[in-house]
Amino acid sequence: MKGKIIMIALILTVLTLIATGFYSTLTQALKPSSWITFTSPYNDTEVTETTTPFKSGSSLSISTDNGAITILTHDKDTLVLKETKKGEKKEFAFIETESTITKNSASIKTIYKKEIHHSSISYELTVPASTTVTQARTSNGEITIKNITGSVAASTSNGTINLSLITGTVEARTSNGKIVLENCPQVLQARSSNGSISVQAEKMGIPGKTTEIRTSNGSIHFACNEFEKSSFNITTSNGSITLILPETPSAYESDKQLLGGHTTFTVGQAHFDVETSLGSIKIKERSR
Repeated sequence: MKGKIIMIALILTVLTLIATGFYSTLTQALKPSSWITFTSPYNDTEVTETTTPFKSGSSLSISTDNGAITILTHDKDTLVLKETKKGEKKEFAFIETESTITKNSASIKTIYKKEIHHSSISYELTVPASTTVTQARTSNGEITIKNITGSVAASTSNGTINLSLITGTVEARTSNGKIVLENCPQVLQARSSNGSISVQAEKMGIPGKTTEIRTSNGSIHFACNEFEKSSFNITTSNGSITLILPETPSAYESDKQLLGGHTTFTVGQAHFDVETSLGSIKIKERSR
């Protein structure tokens, strides 16, 4: 009888080890990272480039459904449009770019003549620095814009927005992705539904107006050395907020809660209203 009990115990031990090993292997295979890794079997590429007269101070609108948008600048009165199609070559014929470009304005958008499954088109534009970007929109892709002195409005449903050295007003919105703003002094709005927001500048604020920085799910990092007479609303529903400021805040009021907090204060000429529903608020004085 004792021998049978020992035998049963050994069998149960072996079965447990097998099951544990199988579970471990299955768990490893089903990690989220393995779900989001995707390699397209199609690696075809087609690049075209055109140059069109385009005056300084003109307006630009560009939109696409699947692909990145990059806008750079030069010191010429021209618009250089570089289109890059990637994916399955037989689909390229069904992806067209509709462009209406005059000396004072440009409207560029992607037209799909049929449903596309394996291809995308990305745009790189080089324009005069004083161009006003009335719209840069993509449904699925990253947006990068640099060195524009006019205003910029950028939006993507799924992708990162990187804006740097934009001296005009800025509006940036993404549903799923982070927003990075570097040396953009006149931010009207930076909003993400699911992603972090990073804002860094030497000087910020639009006199008499409010800068809104908001994400529903993600952290916010904000750093600035000087402010105009303006207001800042900085909010996240789920994430921490870190503020690096040129001096210790005054008129400080705080409502710290169990899982979040709400703080108002003044720095120089700027008023701040900062809130997180789930996370911490950290205020640091920038080292000189």
